[in-house]
Amino acid sequence: MFPEVGHLTDEPGVRMFPTVRYPYLIFYTVNPADAEIVILHVRHGAQQPRP
Repeated sequence: MFPEVGHLTDEPGVRMFPTVRYPYLIFYTVNPADAEIVILHVRHGAQQPRP
């Protein structure tokens, strides 16, 4: 419904959405041509970012 709700990341076109109940971060991109959201990565919020 609102694919642009996630925060923009350093990667162009990639957004991040934190889940409310569980400590996960969902990284995704929006494909407007096909009207779909493509999930790229799901990470636990306590994990350290990769270098």
